[in-house]
Amino acid sequence: LWHFEKELSKTAPMLHAQSPGSVRWSKILELIPQRDKVPFSQHPGVRLTGVMPPHVPIHHFERVRSPAQGILFATESGMTTHLWSEQNILLEMILEQTSKDCVTWAELVDTVQLPRKLDQARLTAQEIIRCHEGMVVRRDFVQKMAFECRLF
Repeated sequence: LWHFEKELSKTAPMLHAQSPGSVRWSKILELIPQRDKVPFSQHPGVRLTGVMPPHVPIHHFERVRSPAQGILFATESGMTTHLWSEQNILLEMILEQTSKDCVTWAELVDTVQLPRKLDQARLTAQEIIRCHEGMVVRRDFVQKMAFECRLF
């Protein structure tokens, strides 16, 4: 059983415990080579409207649904940038990598990255979920068999 627990400990941090079947995109993106990632502001699936000074702290950000699905970033002085995408998965990746601390636009652009090939990230996530779930099933089976063997 220790083998199963050891293997599960490798994939568990990549999954959301509260939401079965969903992944922590920041952990999945760590597996993708740097050359296969781009800053979110340069990704073809992301659009930006508004102007955000590079060195002014972002005071607030939130998920918005109107006028388009996206993320609204705002400074304390009221300057805003609306980031939007038709692909919900990109917004999830960005939000997960965005900290609640007051950071600047320049820091976000430097740290928040997206995969060049979205399909590669999706496949990686699906494979991790599949492997984790398979390992859980096998571990549970072995535990059940070990328990039943103790009865004899």
